[in-house]
Amino acid sequence: QPKALPGMLDGGLQMTWEPAPMKKPGPAKLKEFAGRYRCAETGATHEVSIRARDLGIRLAVGHANPEPWTALQAVMADTFRYEVPHMQWTSKPTARFTRNRSGKVTALVLSSNRCRNLVFKRVK
Repeated sequence: QPKALPGMLDGGLQMTWEPAPMKKPGPAKLKEFAGRYRCAETGATHEVSIRARDLGIRLAVGHANPEPWTALQAVMADTFRYEVPHMQWTSKPTARFTRNRSGKVTALVLSSNRCRNLVFKRVK
């Protein structure tokens, strides 16, 4: 993520945008995301859990060769980025959690440079 993004407004006014600092969610907030999520489109199941006081994700749970746990870094409310060790060639995927009207987390939506908005419904 860049530290600053220079640009120009209409009329030629030079501007520099800086990202707002993200407050790391506390343990109670992180618990809301923990669970298993399954994608009907791919059949894959991913698990989200609190690991060493941080939120982590494990891809392909139940597969013969699941991915190792990797940390989720908060970037904005209900949205995280993560790195997959064997995928350095790609941008950091985004994990976005969706909620129902009562505020309960109901799905995990993954996006990367190879796919967008792949929905994993919460199953546990």
